Amino acid sequence: LHRFVSESVLHTVKVTRLKNTTMYGNLGSLIEQQALYYLAQGIGFDYSFSLEDTTRMFCSEFVWLVIRNTAGLDIFADVNTSSLSQRLGFTHFVHPNYFDVIIDHHRQGF
Repeated sequence: LHRFVSESVLHTVKVTRLKNTTMYGNLGSLIEQQALYYLAQGIGFDYSFSLEDTTRMFCSEFVWLVIRNTAGLDIFADVNTSSLSQRLGFTHFVHPNYFDVIIDHHRQGF
């Protein structure tokens, strides 16, 4: 991870971790199982960026769905899902109520 971040364009990487994972039991294993389930489905990329149709998914939709299905936490709850820019943005993945920032390429020198 350090190598990836150090070779990335400055101010482009932020790594977060879901808060309070111990309250969800074996969340890491559940997330892995859910991700492998979707991988086995062969779900393609969603070029329409729709949250309503899960036959295809875009990147942040995939993470949102896995967290929602495993932890029961809707990190898009306060997002205007009719707004394409809000669906595609990453602010919900750094929301302090849900995530701890582990690496902030904006602040750390690599």
